[in-house]
Amino acid sequence: MITLVILAIVAIYFVITYNGLVNIKHNVEKAWANIDVLLKQRHDELPKLVDTCKQYMKFEQETLEKVIQARSRASETVLANYLHWPNPTQNSKPTSSSCICSHRLAGWKMPLLTGASFIMTV
Repeated sequence: MITLVILAIVAIYFVITYNGLVNIKHNVEKAWANIDVLLKQRHDELPKLVDTCKQYMKFEQETLEKVIQARSRASETVLANYLHWPNPTQNSKPTSSSCICSHRLAGWKMPLLTGASFIMTV
């Protein structure tokens, strides 16, 4: 009778151990399947990211060109106003707005395009 109880305990132990190992095996397979899904998603999203980066770089290029054109037109206007001032012997002075504008043009710097640094890291 004692041998039967011991045999039953050993059998139950082996069944529980086997079920645990099978459960671990299924969990490992599920984990690898999740990794495969994530890798496929990343692979599918990569072309979209590249497209987005290209569009952003094009936008920044167009913006920079527009800023350069606007600044050159503004500086040409200020220079043209400066060259067409009346004779200095006449008691006329340039308007304060043209002086302020010329100072602003002299103080302008190129815009800092911070998005480009992010794009380069991608």
